Amino acid sequence: MTEFRFDPRRFQASPAVCWLLGAAFGPPESVGCFELVNPDELLATGDRLDLLQRAGARIDGHVLAASIGKAAGDEIAARVRSTAGHALRVRASTGKVGRIAWAEGIDSVVIKGGALLLLDAVPPGARNVGDLDVLVPKGCAERMQTALIDAGWVASDLPESGHQLPILGHPSGVPVEVHVEIPGVKLGVGNATTEEVIATGLCRQGVGLPEGCRVVSIDLLLAHLIVHGIHQHGLAPGAYPMARMLADVQDLVPSQIEWERFLGGGFRWISHVVSRREAEAVWAVVDRLGGGENPEAVMGGNDDAGSLLQHIVNGALDDEYCQGLNLQNVVRASGDSSWFYVGKKALFLTRGQIDIVYGKPTTELGYLGRRLWRPFDLTLRAWRYGWAWVKHKVRHR
Repeated sequence: MTEFRFDPRRFQASPAVCWLLGAAFGPPESVGCFELVNPDELLATGDRLDLLQRAGARIDGHVLAASIGKAAGDEIAARVRSTAGHALRVRASTGKVGRIAWAEGIDSVVIKGGALLLLDAVPPGARNVGDLDVLVPKGCAERMQTALIDAGWVASDLPESGHQLPILGHPSGVPVEVHVEIPGVKLGVGNATTEEVIATGLCRQGVGLPEGCRVVSIDLLLAHLIVHGIHQHGLAPGAYPMARMLADVQDLVPSQIEWERFLGGGFRWISHVVSRREAEAVWAVVDRLGGGENPEAVMGGNDDAGSLLQHIVNGALDDEYCQGLNLQNVVRASGDSSWFYVGKKALFLTRGQIDIVYGKPTTELGYLGRRLWRPFDLTLRAWRYGWAWVKHKVRHR
């Protein structure tokens, strides 16, 4: 494991980026101190960083209107309301999933975004939670999947991974992912399992949830979210907005004392995939932005906090930088699996994957055409990613 895996290109932070970082993480009263920004640029940048709702949930509506104009302020407020409504649907789905698990005699633990909602760690409407992630014993996963389908969830042909079954859709807009382990988090020999989480007391009965439906503890949730942001998606920011990880850490860790407690305890569960230096950089960004330091100063620093924040912003806004990272991510993935397995997964896509990558074809022949085009597309992507990586490295010399 490298001590620090991020080597971003440096650039001057735009007023929109500084405003968003200040509004999302800094003291709410400091927003008025930032330079006025173009509303359209702000909305587009906020979408890519996934910080619009967080900014809107933290900043008073009158202050928003004065800073970015009434139209943009109203748009952000509407996003906050929509996100808050979806959070209520996620909570309702959690109860349904919990009752299904209990009826089947299956232990279940809510993890990731759903757990943040159940622990009331997130300001209302501040965080997008796309789906509901539930951890169950490996031997019960298929039975849980079948029970959910029988209850109205819809199977997809998206592939499963080593730690979860294929995602299940639902007419309510709340998909469910059944997990069998927590990747990158070790409570024993391998990735954490439901049995280990329950046996070690790292979960509790969820408030308002059916009997037997548990929610993961704050320390274990924090460890998982850092692994998810740094190790799983750190080199693939296009698949996950890393600024969301910063927000989660800020919401879960109220002080330096609590952070030091985590470093002395829960951090050991993830120290094999996330270095202490990387974890400290996450906290440094959160702590400095939360203390009111100008985001431009944090990003411009010649330290790990500056590098991490530059990487997060670059990963959201700079497509060429993301392409260069894609090459590194493929190399890393091949270290975890054989090149044959990685190539097979990339080449042979399911219909659901084709819909996501290329858009849903209008005819059945469209699927055939996209499958025939896939090898050529991968070759072109490899050249683009390689060239982007070379240009990035040359600029650093």
